[in-house]
Amino acid sequence: MWGAAIILGVGLGTTAAGYTTDEGRTYELACNSSGYVLTPADPVVRLAEPGALRAPLEPFQTQPIYLGRSCDAFSEVLGDGEWGWAAGGVRIDFADEVIGFPQQELSCPSPRSYEGVCRFTRPVSR
Repeated sequence: MWGAAIILGVGLGTTAAGYTTDEGRTYELACNSSGYVLTPADPVVRLAEPGALRAPLEPFQTQPIYLGRSCDAFSEVLGDGEWGWAAGGVRIDFADEVIGFPQQELSCPSPRSYEGVCRFTRPVSR
């Protein structure tokens, strides 16, 4: 039986689903002239501070992560960071959080000049 991937063209970017973090969150990928946009398939709840009585920061939001062509990363909640391909997948480093996509490569349906440019020497997982 043949497996099938659904690839949709939307505006100036393209999308494909199915990137999963080392914590089990699934993201959808969009490609555009500025880089990649990873949008959670399900809402992500981020907590304001550690501890048993934590208050959520903007609960039930789908907060995209922007990965730029110059290896910069940005999230409205996590702030500025950097990203790159690492041994065994893709890694995104923010000041207070690392997001890894082990054994996966971000890939656009049509090749982009920025694919494969950003590299990390650190492992994908924390």
